[in-house]
Amino acid sequence: MTLAHQYHPEVFVHPLPGTAVAFVLDAQDRVIGHAAGVREPRDGDCLAVVDRLVPAFQASQLSSGGCADTEYRGAVVVYWKKVKEAQGSGDVSAESMVDERPVFLSGPPAWYPPLLRQAGIQGTVLVRAIIDTTGRAEPASVQVVKSPHPGFDQAAINALLQARFRGGRFRGRAVRVLITFPVDFRAQG
Repeated sequence: MTLAHQYHPEVFVHPLPGTAVAFVLDAQDRVIGHAAGVREPRDGDCLAVVDRLVPAFQASQLSSGGCADTEYRGAVVVYWKKVKEAQGSGDVSAESMVDERPVFLSGPPAWYPPLLRQAGIQGTVLVRAIIDTTGRAEPASVQVVKSPHPGFDQAAINALLQARFRGGRFRGRAVRVLITFPVDFRAQG
């Protein structure tokens, strides 16, 4: 519960029914991934919620897993699972847990769908992905988190896949890092 308040205090201000705060902890109980969202009917159990909200950890080996359901103000449910090793070669770090976060270096501008441009629809798409140790997004990890219009989604995904980053580092070693990247679509005046 303390972790939930620390990492996602906004969830507790005006909790919604089914709100979930998901955590992934390493073998030393350090938080290596977290997210907040809403539990959906298709989520079979608490680990399914973690897998959906923190997608970088779907393939992780579990050493143990658990759920802490709480009726705090009638709405918040906290979920977590533990992975065997911290910072192993196949592990993924959250941006907040690395010494150097991935930095965008280059990439073509996002393709603006003509119909959306003509309609004057604009905004920012948030895309989540794992940036590998070479500075590229892992295609299977790319996921749209928030979008002003579904017509922007594929263009935003493509822009992230074509982007190049300076990779993240932890204790001087290149690591895979889960990032959330904004892709802007703005109609030029």
